[in-house]
Amino acid sequence: MNRDNDMKTMADRIREMNPAALEIIIKLAHDQLRMKQTPEPLRIDKDCWIYYKDTRLEFSPLARAVYLLFLRHPEGIAQKDIQDYRNELVKLYHHVSVFGTTDRMDAVIDRLTEHSNNNLNTLLYRIRKVVHRQIPGMLANLYDITGRAGEKKKILLDRRYVTWE
Repeated sequence: MNRDNDMKTMADRIREMNPAALEIIIKLAHDQLRMKQTPEPLRIDKDCWIYYKDTRLEFSPLARAVYLLFLRHPEGIAQKDIQDYRNELVKLYHHVSVFGTTDRMDAVIDRLTEHSNNNLNTLLYRIRKVVHRQIPGMLANLYDITGRAGEKKKILLDRRYVTWE
């Protein structure tokens, strides 16, 4: 367990110093893990809850909608283009959220997709925290939403490991 914590700390330090270097390291680790360890499948149930093994990933409804959006787009999504995915994100959020009226939910998505604020970055950080807390070691990097600033962000997990019920 201590080794996993050391690896997470190292990844956080590298991310702070040079996010591009972390992406290269993650890809190398991905190749190494593929040779040594098969990723566990993600299971998305009919209510769009996301499970790693038998553990439900504890995302807020908004984080879950964003994570599902990125799962649906293995090619990645650039943050500057998130507005292009607004309608899809609204549908996902309406499906996973039980809070508020349709107008309030739409307003939440509008704030998230505005370019003039940092809401999406904050949400991606929260998603990263959940993924790294609930998925062990460097394997978590396959399930995280990663990418350099200004470029497309994506989940590296091969979609053959994603099951939609």
